[in-house]
Amino acid sequence: MLNTQRFVLILGAFLALTLFFATDVAKPAPTIAANSCQGTDACLGNTGSIGDNSCNGDFACWNNEADIGANSCNGFDACYRGATDGGDVTIGNDACNGDSACYYIGNDGGHVVVHNGSCNGFDACYYSGQGGGNSDIGANSCNDDSACYYFGRAGNASVGSGSCSAFDACYYNGAIGGDSSVGDGSCNDDSSCYYLGESGQGSVGDGSCNAFDGCYYSGVGGFSEIGDGSCNASNACYYNGTSGSGVIGDFSCNATEACYFAGIKGTSSSIGDGSCNGEAICSGNQTQIGDCRENDDTPAFCSPSGRRTKNNVSGAIAGIFGNPNASPTAQAPAAGAPATGTLKPPSTGDAGLAATRSSEPAALVLAASLVLAAGLLGAWRFRRA
Repeated sequence: MLNTQRFVLILGAFLALTLFFATDVAKPAPTIAANSCQGTDACLGNTGSIGDNSCNGDFACWNNEADIGANSCNGFDACYRGATDGGDVTIGNDACNGDSACYYIGNDGGHVVVHNGSCNGFDACYYSGQGGGNSDIGANSCNDDSACYYFGRAGNASVGSGSCSAFDACYYNGAIGGDSSVGDGSCNDDSSCYYLGESGQGSVGDGSCNAFDGCYYSGVGGFSEIGDGSCNASNACYYNGTSGSGVIGDFSCNATEACYFAGIKGTSSSIGDGSCNGEAICSGNQTQIGDCRENDDTPAFCSPSGRRTKNNVSGAIAGIFGNPNASPTAQAPAAGAPATGTLKPPSTGDAGLAATRSSEPAALVLAASLVLAAGLLGAWRFRRA
């Protein structure tokens, strides 16, 4: 008799606890706005909130769990399985438009924020943040085919505003356990920051690496740090700090192959501000070069003697590259789609993307608690009897 009473007590407690912790089953139905989820199985299995004119295309948001803004995720497989298997993803407005643009984004425990006007293009942010990675994509960035493919997959990657918008521009950044950081208005040319920090550490400042292969493969298996307004020429900082260490200051290495292969394969290279501006002038560097040295054309903030007299780099960058937040423009949503319409509050920077999934209803938690108490009480009374 005593064993039966114990069994009833344990069973009642188990059932009550199971109901208490299984509140995911009772999640409220996702909010889906007008003109959304049009296409074959476009939103089949979706549990995320979807804004106006979003998720239009075959399997566009199939089994998606991410919260998606307006005019986003339009295209075949555009946001297929977003944030599934424990991921945490927020996609802003006018983002992830194109076939497979954000396919599997944040899947398998990844954490991803896609700000407004980003990840537009074929495979633009495919697998970004997948595999437990962390990916933060700024406004109007990663807009081109494969621009940020595998960005931060199983690693860490971030990009500022108006950056990485070119074919393969930031492909594989920070993937495979690496760390990658790109500032504003940088890496805007084909393969310009390809594999940056893929299995090492790579950082790029503002207004840098805007040229074909400009900072290609930098920091792979090593350490690469590139300042503001630097490496803006073809192959200028190609392989910088790959399997070694390469540090480049502000407004430096702006010429073809200027700092090509610097600090690779176990060597160390350090180049100061306003230096190495000449074709192949510091190629293969393995030493420390100070400010305003080794120039064919001395930067404006250096005195005639070649030494730096004032730090006017930010002004120089603005004069050459303009405001990085104003470019490039986001790809237009799918043809025929309305240009406006919001479900979530209009995003205005980080604040507009801070919304999280709806919490479980308080009534459900209360009900589960009552069931738990009733189960325990009933079992106790049965035992007393």
